[in-house]
Amino acid sequence: MISLQEQAEAAYYDNNGELHIPAGGVEKKNTDNIVFKGDSGDKTEESINDEVSRDQNLSPNDEKDVGITGDKQLFEVIKSRKGYRDGVYYCGEKNDGNSSKIWVCSSLNVLADTRDHAQNNWGRLLSWQDNDNHEHVWACPAELLQASDQIEFRKALANGGLIISTNPRARKLLCDYVLTYRTDKKARCVDRIGWSNGRYVLNSQVIGREDHKDFIVYQGPVSADFATNGTLEDWKKTVAALAVENSRITFAISCSFAGVLAEIAGETGGGFQFTGETSKGKTSTLMDPAASVWGHPDSFAKKWRTTTNGLEALCLARNHNILILDDLGQIEPSEAGQAAYLIANGQGKARMTKDVSARPPIIWKTLLLSSGEVDLSQHVESAGKKARGGQVVRLPSIPADTGSGWYTIENLHGCTDGKEFSGKIKGSARLYYGSAGVAFLEKLAGDYLTIEAGIKTSISDIVKIFNLSSDHPPEVGRVAERFALVAYAGELATEYGITGWESVASLSSAQQCFREWLAQSDGSVGYDEQNLLYQISTYLQTYGGSRFPNCDIHPDDLAKVQCRSGFTRIEAGELQYLVESGAFRNELCKGFNLKWATEALIKKGWLIPGSDRPQQKPRVKALGKTVRVYVIDSKAIEGDEF
Repeated sequence: MISLQEQAEAAYYDNNGELHIPAGGVEKKNTDNIVFKGDSGDKTEESINDEVSRDQNLSPNDEKDVGITGDKQLFEVIKSRKGYRDGVYYCGEKNDGNSSKIWVCSSLNVLADTRDHAQNNWGRLLSWQDNDNHEHVWACPAELLQASDQIEFRKALANGGLIISTNPRARKLLCDYVLTYRTDKKARCVDRIGWSNGRYVLNSQVIGREDHKDFIVYQGPVSADFATNGTLEDWKKTVAALAVENSRITFAISCSFAGVLAEIAGETGGGFQFTGETSKGKTSTLMDPAASVWGHPDSFAKKWRTTTNGLEALCLARNHNILILDDLGQIEPSEAGQAAYLIANGQGKARMTKDVSARPPIIWKTLLLSSGEVDLSQHVESAGKKARGGQVVRLPSIPADTGSGWYTIENLHGCTDGKEFSGKIKGSARLYYGSAGVAFLEKLAGDYLTIEAGIKTSISDIVKIFNLSSDHPPEVGRVAERFALVAYAGELATEYGITGWESVASLSSAQQCFREWLAQSDGSVGYDEQNLLYQISTYLQTYGGSRFPNCDIHPDDLAKVQCRSGFTRIEAGELQYLVESGAFRNELCKGFNLKWATEALIKKGWLIPGSDRPQQKPRVKALGKTVRVYVIDSKAIEGDEF
């Protein structure tokens, strides 16, 4: 028996590229722990391959079926044949006309043609095992096979543990094999998690068994954020059980279920924030239980500290799901408002390709659950900016403190204090996680068409239970619908047997959280209207005595008034401010649409309009003529509630 070193030195390739090893040669398998960290994924992708092969009648390459041109078989996949190494072989001829087989790579199966929903990005679905018998599945883009040297294609396969020949000719033949293998199977690739034709795509499995022409293959970034540990019963008896009679915890968990319903319900985007003091258990008692619905809290819940590009990636990774971001204070105040818009609006920045054409924007829909010591408006205004109503409506602030004395907790469930309770639910969320989300999706996918048909009506019915005033601002109505979606999701999860809660528990918690948000935000008027009234009141209180002389003032005294904004007069015993047009537009209503502002002020009773327009045209004795002015009632500075 010659040594391995002697065999290696004596081995050679003939003119046809065939490898010859002296007799007595022994092949040694590589037993290193090789894990594919690229597009093909890791062990979690094994379920995809099993599903593809079992349910879609996709089987590995048949020897008689591989790479045929006319009647000539170009490639052959050999397994367990005496005298041959397992793998893909090219079937050629030697110079003397005798047949010759060139080993190309270890066993590689072509399962289907792939493309996206726009009939672009075609490719081939490949599967193979590494030396640890670990299954890999990869939707290989066809464009990689058209590169001049196909090096990226081979690197991706090698990174996943496929053994590829070093023979230059064999390496080129690998590309030919993948391209020429004939299959009538088709797969639809998706690059993000979420709903696709009634089925929910996770990076490790596709949930929903409807009769579709195409099966679905996930081709997005590989992530371990969605994970399971323990059974659903474990989660129900520990995490969900501690949420009973705790309104904030029940609401937080219900938000996690609501994330997968946002697309079905037509929710425009947005979320909620729990706001309160630091080190009071917001993370352990609210964020962690919510994250445990889908994965380990340390992986699934993220921090606000990120760039715009990083935030887009996070949103895409939580498409049609819940995005949990802890500690709003970690993002710069100057960026916080735009970040809220970005998440809620569901579209990334416009970008260009190398040829200066427009690249399709990144699109998502997610429900945001945030926490912080201050709410969004306070955080934005700490940088000297003004928070807009649209930003605040997208992230309404719920007081984390329940007023019970235990902060976020209302029922200790036998614990001696809040600290013990926090530690208990925090530990449970890290032991049992992920099973609730999968179980909810399995039930929901089976009822998809029924839920889709009735969810909007159900949400409208829940909003009626909230008992809004008939003249509530539109912003309050939109926020109420989002609270109602959370209530609906929690009740649906309870109906499916996921939570173990009593009926209406989720509805009650959502209603309580909504009432407390409404009371705190003074929801009798919209946020933008509050800002407008506050701005006008502050201006008149500050400058009412110096920039608004009496309309009967002597012209000589009028000349001494600096930065005049208008005049004052007494009408029917009441003080009125006659604001000149420039000051009204550029000072009192600065930052607001003028038409909207005048309508809001008239509705509030602060602006007294003329007969046919918002302005009046009184005679101002100090100017000796009539002037068009905006007449503001004195209630604007008399402490009238906004």
